[in-house]
Amino acid sequence: MSRHRDDVQKLQSQLGNLRQQVGVLEGNLGALRTANARYADEAAQARNQRDQLALSLTNAAAKQKVSTAKRTAKSTADPRKRSGPVGKSPRTKKL
Repeated sequence: MSRHRDDVQKLQSQLGNLRQQVGVLEGNLGALRTANARYADEAAQARNQRDQLALSLTNAAAKQKVSTAKRTAKSTADPRKRSGPVGKSPRTKKL
């Protein structure tokens, strides 16, 4: 009977140790879940900022292309500009 009691005591001690380990591990798991959720939020915010920046850069590049195209069209459509050599004005003869 004494041996049985000793075995029960050992098992109860082991059970207590294991329950404490489970508690520690559950606490660690909770902390990791919290950190993971925070990192996931930060990653989502970073992706949104990246996407907004990419969109801004794309829009800026498109505006610059339109502006350059308008200037090019304006300069080629200007009737005052000639593509050939500059003509000389006639000189008057001195007597």
